[in-house]
Amino acid sequence: MDGVGMAVTVLIAFMAFDYATGNMSGVINQNLNSRVGFQRHHTKNLLLNASWLSVFTRASYYRYRVPR
Repeated sequence: MDGVGMAVTVLIAFMAFDYATGNMSGVINQNLNSRVGFQRHHTKNLLLNASWLSVFTRASYYRYRVPR
């Protein structure tokens, strides 16, 4: 696995950890809110899509560029 793939894997692991601890905190404090959960999930999804987009555009740029 290259460096970018490892970075995305670590990002996913930290996102999963953040999601789990956020849910545990909501349950313990008894203020679990579906709207807040949806907003956090949406933010994480945008971050993940942006990182994947940067990986794929960088890979396609180096793969398909025209040599001079």
